[in-house]
Amino acid sequence: HESDKFFKTGQLQMKAIQMMTDYVNVQRCGVELPDGRHSLKLRTYGDDSDKVKVEAIANHTVSDTDFFVGPYSSGLTEPLGSVAQENSKVLIAGGAAKTTVFSGRDGVFGTFPPTAKYLSQAVKGLSEKGAASIATVSEDASFTKAVCAAVPDLATEHSMTLKSEHIVTNSPTQTEFAPVVDQFVDEDPDVVVTCVYAAGCTEWIRAMRSKNWSPKAQVFTVCIGISDFEEQVGTDAEHMMGVSPWDASLPVNDTVTGWSASDFSERFLKYSSVAASYHAASAAASLAIFVDVIERTESLDAADIKAALASESFTTLYGDISFDENGQSNAPSLLLQYDEAGAVQTVYPEESSSGPLNYPMPSWGYRDCMKGDQCTTSGGTCEQSGLCTCEVGKISFGSGLTASCLEVPDEDMTYLNTGLIMAGYVAVSLQGIASLGAIVWTYWYRDNELVKVSQPVFLRAIALGCFIMAATILPLSSEGGYRYKIDPDTYQLTDEEDPDIESVDAACMALVWLYNMGFILTYSALFAKIWRIKKLFMSSSMKRVKVTAAEVARIMVILCILMICIMAAFQIVSPMQWEREVQYTDA
Repeated sequence: HESDKFFKTGQLQMKAIQMMTDYVNVQRCGVELPDGRHSLKLRTYGDDSDKVKVEAIANHTVSDTDFFVGPYSSGLTEPLGSVAQENSKVLIAGGAAKTTVFSGRDGVFGTFPPTAKYLSQAVKGLSEKGAASIATVSEDASFTKAVCAAVPDLATEHSMTLKSEHIVTNSPTQTEFAPVVDQFVDEDPDVVVTCVYAAGCTEWIRAMRSKNWSPKAQVFTVCIGISDFEEQVGTDAEHMMGVSPWDASLPVNDTVTGWSASDFSERFLKYSSVAASYHAASAAASLAIFVDVIERTESLDAADIKAALASESFTTLYGDISFDENGQSNAPSLLLQYDEAGAVQTVYPEESSSGPLNYPMPSWGYRDCMKGDQCTTSGGTCEQSGLCTCEVGKISFGSGLTASCLEVPDEDMTYLNTGLIMAGYVAVSLQGIASLGAIVWTYWYRDNELVKVSQPVFLRAIALGCFIMAATILPLSSEGGYRYKIDPDTYQLTDEEDPDIESVDAACMALVWLYNMGFILTYSALFAKIWRIKKLFMSSSMKRVKVTAAEVARIMVILCILMICIMAAFQIVSPMQWEREVQYTDA
């Protein structure tokens, strides 16, 4: 049933065996034996991914079956192998890798390499690329746990640090994977090996995506090259790695059919409308080996078949296959990887490679930035962080899919209008002329009785004070940019102060000093003048009262000194500084 865990993979294997059976019977006119050619009779049964049902089917069919081809997964092959061994039948399993399925059973053979050797090429190849640490997460199933169990020894062999090992529930979801990803974020292993079945690969990628984390190399035991996986994760499959005993690029030609690995891939796609995976190739090879060994031995006797399988090598569309002492394939696994175009390439070992090993793989942010295309088309370069590095005059905006470079407009600094500044200068100049004129006038008419009575010293002080207050306009015209320098790449304020701002700070305090000193000079002169008049009028005697300029000047000096003290404290404790605030931003 389609809801069964191994239904889709099992369907791939069944269709491959059916295609091979049709070819042998129709194109080759069956299997050649001394007494003539014999057609193959294929019987298939649905096992519902149930071990008990597999055993029941095997017991039901063993009496009138010459040879068995196995189901997908070590767990389902185990009971079939047991029945075949007990009844002296030969089984070639195209979907089992766990050594216990084969150990002690001389009639059970498998086209998958042993689980202990499954990851050997992957770990070796990545260590040669510089990977220094590794971690694993495996689904709670016989095959997946057995494959990942070999990682500690492989890590030691290749001088890699084993960060951690995790086992999750059978058929894990993104939610169950999330805590493992959280730990990997902290550990940051170079390589993560995920030993799961097809559905688990998609969930693992989604879990990594949700945490915005990925290792330098992600290796799966299954999934790579499976069309359902590619459809579910889309372009996220790019750069993902997997181990496989087969790839369509293998330079082999099958003895029985004459097909190369690529020929089989094309034929299988036409036959089933599904891309060929190593599961399909393995199953097809299991049938091709049966045909080849029967024709070599010219016998259907199980003992003859077992002996030939145990001692000879067979060239198949799946590669050159020979079996070890346990009946498992001696052929090494290949390290596969999706390239940037989404095509599967063999990347290790080099002698079998069809493309380069891409290590380290890019981050999610970089992938999204490249896919979004806005960064590169706007003249920028995508970074691993997902941000866009821009040329001078442009600013990085957004990240990932939205990363781009935007033209930086000239900022409106709202500086004072030049005309307004000139008007201020004119006003100061007029006040300066008026004050100077008043001082010159009092000096010119210094001997005039009216001028003498008006106390010319105080008049000059008032004129000077008024000019000093008017001069406040001059520092008001001093303006600057931001207090802190702007990063030329991000256009954000930095922590480094702009040294030019010191002059603007000085102008801020000059404004306060000029106004207050001008005010106190004017006020003290008026105050001293009034005090002098008051002293004359308030005299109780009719005698002449003389108030000297020095006495009056003392008042002015005291008031000015008091103001200087206040301003000095202001300058030391909390001086005024230039600050520029952004009032609004044009989005």
